[in-house]
Parts: sequence; C-alpha cells; structure tokens
Amino acid sequence: MRTLVLISAIVFSSFSFSNDKIVIDKKACKYVQERISLIEKFHSLEEGYSFELLSASKFLSKITSFKSKSKYSYKSIGDAKENDINTWKTWFEGNKHLLYWDDQLKTVRVR
Repeated sequence: MRTLVLISAIVFSSFSFSNDKIVIDKKACKYVQERISLIEKFHSLEEGYSFELLSASKFLSKITSFKSKSKYSYKSIGDAKENDINTWKTWFEGNKHLLYWDDQLKTVRVR
C-alpha cells in the first residue's frame, strides 16, 4: 500500500499544473463506452451469446490490462460479471484522457 501511495505521489508531482487543457479524444471515448455498454447489456440479461461480447471483452482487457475471470466466448454462453463492468468503467473514468483513436490501426490506443 505504501508503494502505491509513493508511486501516486511521484506521478502527481510530475504533472504540470499549468493552464494546459487535457484533450479528450471523443471518438476513442465513444468506442470504449460502446464496448462497456455492450457488456452491460449482456449483464442485464444475465447471459448472452455473441461474438460481439467476446470482442468487447478482449478489447477492454487489452487496453486496461485487466484480465476478466469470466468465460466470455462466442462458442458458448458467457455471463457478464458485474465486477468486470465496474472495473472497466472505473478504469475508463480515470484514464479516458490517455485514450486516442489510431487511424492507421482503426482502433483505440492508450498513450
């Protein structure tokens, strides 16, 4: 815990608190929010079957580095876990300023 506090202090102290505005890439944010919403939709249904569910969970796992313990699959029924959704939402809110749309790769990247 001390390490986390120390790292946080170092990170915050390295930021410049000038009048610079943080630029939010709206296209990247919309793309991520759509993936989270897709998984939320399956969570509200409790179970779902979809290649979109698998793609969304893989995408969110990749950009957040949070590996879901749920068994999202396009071959079988996969249930969306509320913990996954909350983790991805929290990560998004704290890191959306780091997201950008990569035109060449046609996907969202993290700075």
